[in-house]
Amino acid sequence: MATNFTARLRVARKAIVGLFSDRSAQQAYSLLAGLYPSVAGAAPQRGTRQILQSYSTMPWLRAVSQKIAQAVAATEWTLHAPTSGKRERLVQRAYGPDRAHLIKAMTGAGKLRRLDEHLLLDALAKANDFLVGPALMRTTQIHMDLVGEAFWIKERNA
Repeated sequence: MATNFTARLRVARKAIVGLFSDRSAQQAYSLLAGLYPSVAGAAPQRGTRQILQSYSTMPWLRAVSQKIAQAVAATEWTLHAPTSGKRERLVQRAYGPDRAHLIKAMTGAGKLRRLDEHLLLDALAKANDFLVGPALMRTTQIHMDLVGEAFWIKERNA
């Protein structure tokens, strides 16, 4: 029994020493290079073409970006308008659960009404001939996460 325990201790010592040696760091770097292929040197700067190209070559970057973008695309968008015609700045500036509570209270009091048909809701549901609503939101969120900016162009009379 003692020899079995000592053998296990030796294996554990080798594993621990191996984890923190220079050679193990080089092995880990070469393993990560296989998962995250990129050019040698520094990572691409934020907002450059290389970071968007890395989206197609780095599976982990793509997985994380798509997970966030899918959650944003699954959001149900609603539109409320004040019945008085004046903006409700309190609701506009509220955040999170407070905003949801204010919208519910003001809708119940008759100060806000939910709009089911509006040009903005139509644009979010079907952006153009190439992107429907969720695809537009996913693409926008991926660009926001990777590049830091995204643009929508509204073409008039189209």
